Amino acid sequence: MLGVLVITFLFQFSFRSSLMIAIIVIMVVIELLGFIPEHGKLKLNAFSIVNLAIAVGMAIEFTAHIVHQFLAEPGTDKIERVKNALTFMGEPMIFGMISSLISCAFLAASNTEFIRQYYFAMFFAMIVIASVNGLILLPVLLSFVGDSPLIARC
Repeated sequence: MLGVLVITFLFQFSFRSSLMIAIIVIMVVIELLGFIPEHGKLKLNAFSIVNLAIAVGMAIEFTAHIVHQFLAEPGTDKIERVKNALTFMGEPMIFGMISSLISCAFLAASNTEFIRQYYFAMFFAMIVIASVNGLILLPVLLSFVGDSPLIARC
């Protein structure tokens, strides 16, 4: 998570926004970790740990673009900036979520139960959890504690 914090700070120049991204990433990993025993057939092993590492990247994908657009939006009203950021980035993020779900849906038809459990089930859950956190929770957090625009700080 320190790596996520440092790298996002280098791209966003906002410690508060980088911290918010890191918190959302941690939440996604914890939620996916909680999904493993609830699914029933999944166990915590090397394959699920690799999927949790992939979830970090997926969570960053669903958060960093929206936060960056939020920081790029001018103005002082955070709610208006969140609306503009979602107007600009929401559709591509939803299309990304849908295309990811479609691409992993083919794994559900696998004859191998291992593939269905550790790849389809976890990837499907990963995409849904990361997108819900990035497209629903993150904009709410930004509207409350989002940082000022980058333009205003220059």
